[in-house]
Amino acid sequence: MTHLLQAYADSIEAGLSGLVAHLEDPNLVHFDEVHAALERVEKAFAGKAFLDAIFAYICERDGAGRVVGSPYASEYLKQVLGLSGAEAFSRLRRGKDLFAPPEPPPGDDDGEESSDAGPEGFDFPSDAGGDNEGDLGGDAGKKARARSSARQVSDEKARIIDRALKNLIEAAQCERAGILEKAMAEAAIRPPEDLRKYVDNLVSRANRKHKTSDPNAAWDQRAVRFSENRSTGVHTIAIDTTAAFAALFKAQLQAGLPTNKNLPNEKELNAAGVTDPRMPWHRLHDEFVNILQNWEKYKNKDRKGAASLILSMTMDDLADADHTATFQTNTGIDLNCLELVRLGVGGADDFILQLDRVTGVPVSLGRTRLADVHQRIAMLAIQGVCAWEGCTRPVGELEIHHIVAHCQGGDTDLSNLIGLCRTHHRQNNDHRDGRDGRRHVERCPETGDVGVQYCDGSPLRVNQTTGHTESAGYKLRHRKPRVPAGGVPASGTPPGGVPPDPVLFPETQEASDGPPF
Repeated sequence: MTHLLQAYADSIEAGLSGLVAHLEDPNLVHFDEVHAALERVEKAFAGKAFLDAIFAYICERDGAGRVVGSPYASEYLKQVLGLSGAEAFSRLRRGKDLFAPPEPPPGDDDGEESSDAGPEGFDFPSDAGGDNEGDLGGDAGKKARARSSARQVSDEKARIIDRALKNLIEAAQCERAGILEKAMAEAAIRPPEDLRKYVDNLVSRANRKHKTSDPNAAWDQRAVRFSENRSTGVHTIAIDTTAAFAALFKAQLQAGLPTNKNLPNEKELNAAGVTDPRMPWHRLHDEFVNILQNWEKYKNKDRKGAASLILSMTMDDLADADHTATFQTNTGIDLNCLELVRLGVGGADDFILQLDRVTGVPVSLGRTRLADVHQRIAMLAIQGVCAWEGCTRPVGELEIHHIVAHCQGGDTDLSNLIGLCRTHHRQNNDHRDGRDGRRHVERCPETGDVGVQYCDGSPLRVNQTTGHTESAGYKLRHRKPRVPAGGVPASGTPPGGVPPDPVLFPETQEASDGPPF
């Protein structure tokens, strides 16, 4: 079979290469010459979404993550196929919807193991070649009919169906196979816009039908999401919550609706009868900001600094900055100078983390905030994002990881600490011996960079995403060597040409000013 599949792949590759070669310069061809062939290509590639779901299901079933040293099939899809996390999980869901055996109905006797049971964690049907349609009205039959329709459903329409099914509440999951069957059948005749409305209606109807049986359905879907429109600089915060908390949230924000509320000279403006130029939605936003800033001011001590907004910059960044310059934060959102002023940066609670200009390693820390957060501050300066190659999770979402595990004698100091996201923290091989093909993070003794060490002994792979290369520590470790004016290095100057940095905050300072490193 492998030889046959390779032959099919060769044919597709050759066909695409030939089409691109002939159409590389569109000025040399006319619509009448090419439309028939390209219409066939578009129709043929409608089946690519079905193929994607098949392969994703195979990856999940057979543990494809082991190829990249991970227990997760999604990591294989991201690293080998170059997919985004969202696309990888979408394909895995579509594969499960179409090919995974139906869940047993409630009340089934689980005491006896079926002789057809597959590997641990899966219950694959014994007849791999059939559709197992014994019950044409059951989920198995619905899935089989959905598979038949899905063969010619385009990737765009498949994603529309998948996104709609994500909104199906837990109590209505018993309707999933039926909705999938209807959606795949209608996808052949409905345009994408109408298909979206059709599937959304099916999901809404199913949710309403089962809503009364699950009073916690809305609570189970609570979420906060952040998105950015880079062309305008606007960030959108979407909150999914229950009616009770929506009412509480709205009631709190409505306190900011009165004229001139939250403006710095509110009393004077009201006394002068000045009209507030802000629209109602502006005032609601400003009240939300007021609530957050008051929480930061009065409650931060109880959280021991855990809710701090942290900036990362070098002195070079400051020297070269203008009004458009942005600085990295632990949230993954970069801020410019005006936004920093709006937040009130520069107050009494500011802190300074000193990094050595040569190694980029923290030297000392001085600030008035509590010490419990100092390691996360250092993580932002050193790395900016998760240290795993290709990962972009910001420091605010990371877990502190011991490069040499604590159980193996690793110290809890900054030279042995690094930030990893939840996924890669669990993927890391703490034994550092390449078992099961799993990788681990390691610090390069020459550059100070932390990267991923493969079990084949290949060179350390350092994260080269923008979030990491823009961190202060990376910039300092990789900037060009500088020699003092006159070309005479100072005493004790290393080969790079820059003398060691003096400690700004010596260990003799009071404990309230923060612990030294």
